[in-house]
Amino acid sequence: ELERGPRLEPERFVVALKYDRLEPRAVGDVRKLDSITGYVAFHQFTVDAHEQLRAAFRRLLREQHARQVVLDLRRNPGGDLAAAVRVAAAFFPERTLVFRSEGRRPATDREFRTDRDGEFRDVPLVVLIDERTASAAEALAGSLQDHDRALVLGRRSFGKALIQQLLPVPPAGDAVWLTTARVVTPSGRVIQRSYRGLNAEQYFSQGGRAGAEADTLRVYRTAAGREVRGGGGIAPDVPLPAPPGIPVWLSVAADSGFDHAVADSVAATLPATPGARTAWLDASDEWRLRLVPPFLSRVRSRLGVAAAADSALERLIARHLAARVADVRWGPDARDELLVRSDPDVRAARTYFARLGTLLAGSAR
Repeated sequence: ELERGPRLEPERFVVALKYDRLEPRAVGDVRKLDSITGYVAFHQFTVDAHEQLRAAFRRLLREQHARQVVLDLRRNPGGDLAAAVRVAAAFFPERTLVFRSEGRRPATDREFRTDRDGEFRDVPLVVLIDERTASAAEALAGSLQDHDRALVLGRRSFGKALIQQLLPVPPAGDAVWLTTARVVTPSGRVIQRSYRGLNAEQYFSQGGRAGAEADTLRVYRTAAGREVRGGGGIAPDVPLPAPPGIPVWLSVAADSGFDHAVADSVAATLPATPGARTAWLDASDEWRLRLVPPFLSRVRSRLGVAAAADSALERLIARHLAARVADVRWGPDARDELLVRSDPDVRAARTYFARLGTLLAGSAR
């Protein structure tokens, strides 16, 4: 039963909902960025994540003839650590150490290794992480980094990697999740950020930040001798700038549909042809010229705010509006392709493949 309309005299109505099973998807967007570079968005570590990831890589490498891949772990909250080992097995030789667990009792200390030669162990990889990359996703990124298997770009990951055990509490059927160990990368880095003395709000607000200074200063070594540092989370090999913050007026404008009004009017002027679609996907200058000024003008007149936007925020607004145009004119796949190809982190990742071998060998950037 729902209500809508005036708060004092709302209209009530009933809607029948049909339940259906939602199957979690580990892999999102899979596409080629150029003639030789593939892209895989990896969202979470489900039970069959390794199967979905292998299918995505086979599609790119065998069917579409990509020769190198950007693996996107941004916003991946992780999941089952056993799933992380199965995923890692695709990229490493047999018996490679993926990570270790360390606890107060020796019984909780364990090594997690791959059980076979990985099908894609020789494919050049660049991995993207950010402050919302957590848990099993951090363990995978740290292992790829420590073994010099992939170059890691982005921003320090969240800093959460613990092993927990479920303990039943009879007779009511309740249970307690007890933390028994921490996850440690092959080089010895503890991924979990220190949380001693913090409440939950403080802990989550510090996601992606370095932990104790002593941990951050300590130097670890990858298999090739490259320096990596601890401090909670995984610090990228190549830091990338964070996206601009979203001002309140922009959120209100989006909620009010101002972006749709501007983007939809521009979409109506474009031909629905493949050629026009291709041209629009790379027309970043045209996005800013045709979309940003009328959008900001609408915001200022309707909301009565200054709506000041620097160049970084203008680029973000243009990209968002251009994606809406692509969706309206050519459909969801055009929208997704535009968002991936214009993503600043993805664009940066593509530039590092030419120097991947040198960088992973420990040479200067």
